[in-house]
Amino acid sequence: MEQSAETDLTALLTGIVGEQLGGQEVGPDDDFYALGGDSLIALRVVVAVQERGIAMTLKDLLFHPTVRELAGHLAASAPVATAPAPAPAAERDALLDPGDRVLVPDGVAA
Repeated sequence: MEQSAETDLTALLTGIVGEQLGGQEVGPDDDFYALGGDSLIALRVVVAVQERGIAMTLKDLLFHPTVRELAGHLAASAPVATAPAPAPAAERDALLDPGDRVLVPDGVAA
């Protein structure tokens, strides 16, 4: 993840953590548990983050209790989007009956 994306993630997490802590102002280096966070609030943080399409577990917050640490961890562990591999030719050809394959124009993959 790029630096700006990680910065955006830090800002998002700061807002979520602050909201779940009752509207507290939270800095990127503030410890979640030192601010009064507990397991129930942590669960609400995880759900709020997941609702925004970001993969996160309770364990992530346990081991990365500051927003900056958490954002860095989530950014580093985010899956890289890749295009699916094309189906092998044998699988593509199996989708057509032999009689239909002859109807496919030359130069077009069946």
